[in-house]
Amino acid sequence: MYAVILAGGSGTRLWPLSRELYPKQFMPIPDAGGKASSSSPGAGDSGGETSLFEATIDRVITVVPGDRVLVVTHTDQAGEIKRRLSLAGLSTVRLLEEPRARNTAPAIGLAARFILHEAGADAIMAVLPSDHLIPDRESFAALLRTGEAAAEAHGLVTFGIAPTYPETGYGYIRCGEKLDQTTCRVDRFVEKPDLKTAESYLKDGRYLWNSGMFVFRVGSLVEQYRLLLPEMHASLERID
Repeated sequence: MYAVILAGGSGTRLWPLSRELYPKQFMPIPDAGGKASSSSPGAGDSGGETSLFEATIDRVITVVPGDRVLVVTHTDQAGEIKRRLSLAGLSTVRLLEEPRARNTAPAIGLAARFILHEAGADAIMAVLPSDHLIPDRESFAALLRTGEAAAEAHGLVTFGIAPTYPETGYGYIRCGEKLDQTTCRVDRFVEKPDLKTAESYLKDGRYLWNSGMFVFRVGSLVEQYRLLLPEMHASLERID
């Protein structure tokens, strides 16, 4: 399995603490779940606290070897990411640099194109944001392995989070047919409902928060780009 870490955002919801060239994923966060050692990325800046980016890398490399970890970022942020990876001794992690930020679908498509060339259509890729706070690394590693098996069986997998309150700032996933103990078909996606609708989702029990984390079989993903995003697929096909 490959891991693709999306690290090109600017963390606008935390501005002015977060800034365009020092976004949320680089900020020191208490209890972020990383090693927070003196050699860790950003440790010299944070008084021992761990950045979300560092914690994401630490979680991932317990499951995926460093040479199969790809970080997709904007070229303006690449230097800071390289510095942090170097401090952590993670020289095998590779960067894919975008000259212009185009949001999530192009970033994932770029990584899929790279992996397709390197490992073929049957390769599995996990896609993970670099700014999530997930303290329980062991449970997350087990979930990632479950996602890998589900992607091998079904092609396209998304992770949902059981909601604890009627949040209106998240998208939701409605669960359909149960496939096994931990996996169900996606019945529908719903973008950021109003409060009354979110309250009904909480009572319904079939709805999960959309986490923005995925596991894909590369060939299955590329085929969906071809069918649903043909112009973007054609652009990605032109990349050598």
